[in-house]
Amino acid sequence: DILCKNKPNITYVQKESDKLLTLPDGFKPLYESNSEIEYKHALLYCLKRNINVHDIVRYNIGYCTSGEFKNRIIVPSYDTNSILNFYCGRDFFGGNFKYRLCDSTKNIIGFELFTDFKQELTLVEGVFDAMSVKYNVIPLFGKNLSTKLKLKLMMDRPPRVNVLLDNDALESSLKICKFLVHNNIPTHLVLLDGKDPNEIGHNLTWRSIRNSVKIDENILYRYKLTSKL
Repeated sequence: DILCKNKPNITYVQKESDKLLTLPDGFKPLYESNSEIEYKHALLYCLKRNINVHDIVRYNIGYCTSGEFKNRIIVPSYDTNSILNFYCGRDFFGGNFKYRLCDSTKNIIGFELFTDFKQELTLVEGVFDAMSVKYNVIPLFGKNLSTKLKLKLMMDRPPRVNVLLDNDALESSLKICKFLVHNNIPTHLVLLDGKDPNEIGHNLTWRSIRNSVKIDENILYRYKLTSKL
């Protein structure tokens, strides 16, 4: 059983442009164990995705038993003030519509609460990949940099950024690399041979990061011959 007596010190609402963002109706944290069948399926799904108790408590992962996000794992994102800035839902019963995003602006920094822009950063598409990378990682909730993230990167200029999107998103990865290189931010493009971080696991992901290619103008030009940048 997962039971956390000391709940995370987080705020469940966000205010942006006078619009409040709250976790979806029916949300229940996974660290509070119960006998519901939905709880058991949600927990089993997380364990299969190599999400452990530490991850569940740290990210306040939960699930829904009703509402628009019924039968979905809910993964929230919080800003530097521990205020909810986004969340996504993943169907844990294997439905056709796997992912559902909250109805809110994507001009945010994913997992900002856990991000140190003075250290090496890794950019990934989704939350489960982020949990596999574990350290100083930002889920983009897609394939593009938000305006807020761009500004933060330009202001803080981290010592290195690893671009680790899915291999079928090479064009998007190269656009991100181009932005980073043009702003003099050391950039590495990480390719995983058709897999994603959650599939291959933490250790192999970091081996690929350490063996990745540093991107410069010459490499970008070579890619430009076959890709639209």
